[in-house]
Amino acid sequence: MYRLRNDIEAIKLVEGNAGEVGSFAKSARPRASFTNADGINPGSLRIYNDGPDLVVAPQQWLVKIADQLMVFSDEKFTALFEPIE
Repeated sequence: MYRLRNDIEAIKLVEGNAGEVGSFAKSARPRASFTNADGINPGSLRIYNDGPDLVVAPQQWLVKIADQLMVFSDEKFTALFEPIE
């Protein structure tokens, strides 16, 4: 069993912050591109290039650990992480 030694960075996709989430993704993947113009998943943000493609749906979290990005549902995120005050 393991515990993270360092704090993690994360951002939740909510209405109006797709650009902020995309910029956050680029902090881990500088050559990444992102779009929210995906007609298949309305409201979602697609992150592609410079690593595996990811789709972040509304109310999901994009988590950065080292230089890796992962997507968590709100339920899984709150079960695994707690905010630092």
